Parts: sequence; structure tokens; C-alpha cells
Amino acid sequence: MRRPFLTPGIIFGVAILVTGTVLLLKNFGLLQVDLGHLWLPILLAGFGLSQLLQARSAAGGFWGGLLLAAGVYIGLENLGYVDAPFRKIAFPLFLMGVGGLLLWRALQRSAPRPGDTASALNEVVVFGGANRRIVAQDFRGGELYAAFGGHEIDLTGAAPAGEGAVIDANVMFGGIEIKVPADWSVNIQGIPIFGGFEDSTVQPKLEGQTPSKRLTVRGFAIFGGVEVKN
Repeated sequence: MRRPFLTPGIIFGVAILVTGTVLLLKNFGLLQVDLGHLWLPILLAGFGLSQLLQARSAAGGFWGGLLLAAGVYIGLENLGYVDAPFRKIAFPLFLMGVGGLLLWRALQRSAPRPGDTASALNEVVVFGGANRRIVAQDFRGGELYAAFGGHEIDLTGAAPAGEGAVIDANVMFGGIEIKVPADWSVNIQGIPIFGGFEDSTVQPKLEGQTPSKRLTVRGFAIFGGVEVKN
């Protein structure tokens, strides 16, 4: 499984490193910057850039671009380069984004029905909920996006393909629940921001062997949560 060049973990590490460096310089009087005005824009822009580079669908690119634009705009506003407050444009832009996503979904081909043999997920939920049951025996993973809503994904009848499956689970003000079979090994790589990633599974006993059925869950949770269980 090829590791992406720019992961949320790398972004988070760089943001913490930059924050610590700026704080040290500020404490010695070498830099006059209000950290409270910078850390959130840096994180938002970083996660947005990461999502853009890793996007496997139009929805992934949309969310990445939205986070990147929000981070850059808030940063410029806090530094005094933009006069219009972000709160005045945030809601209109959000509505435009939701409309664009709904239009994109409507123009897509019909999604596979729950319980079929779809080998990949590509689901977006805004102000609502969705349930999917996948029984593919070559499941590769996919992308899940939830804003003010949630996903329930049932993989108990599926089997991962090749070296394992990777799901990008991204949530803002919502939740994602993923159910996996008892013999799957789960690896959580998500980054929570005022949210959480939880592995509630009972890991299989491998007796020194490398797991053959693996699921990696990564992404971000902003004021929301992602849970994997069996």
C-alpha cells in the first residue's frame, strides 16, 4: 500500500513544529505574532492542501479546496490583509458549496445499491444520513464525507483486496460509523480536531502472523467523530 506524500499526520506535525518555533521566537522578543490568530488557519490550510493532493474524487477535491480557502482567508483576515470578516462570507460560501455538491451528486451515475458488490465507496452526506452495506470480496476502500450528518457503513460481509483497504473518513459536525468483520485488523490514522477517532474493534489473534485482512482509516474529524467496530 503506497504511503501518500502528504498525510494529515505530517500536516499536524508540521503545524505543531511551526507553532512551537513561533512561540519560542515570540518569548524571546524576536517575533511579534499572536499565535491565537495563526494556529487555526495553519491547520485548516494544511489539512485542505493534504486533502487536495490525496483526493480520489471531485468531492475530495471540493472539501480540500474549501478547507484550504478557509484557512488562507482566516489567516489573511487575522493579519489585517482582508477587511471583510470571514463570518460574513462563510455561510453563503457554505451554501454554495452544498449546492455544488448536490448538483455534482445528481449528475453522477447512479450509485450502487446497498448490499451489492461495489469495490469502492464514494459517499457525501450534507444535512442527512446514509446507510451502506458492502459485500464485495475485493473491497479497496474509498472516501466518506459528512457535514452536519452521518454515515453508517456495514462491511461485515466484505473482504479487502490485495494488501488491504483504505477509507478516507472526513467529518465536520457529524459522525461516521464503520462495521467490520471480526477477523479484520484495523489501523486508525485519522486526525481529530475537537473531535475523535475511535477503534472499538477486538483485534484478531494473529499468533505472530501478518494480518491478511487490513483496514486503514484516515482523514479528519472536526467537531465530530469516526468509530470503527465489529
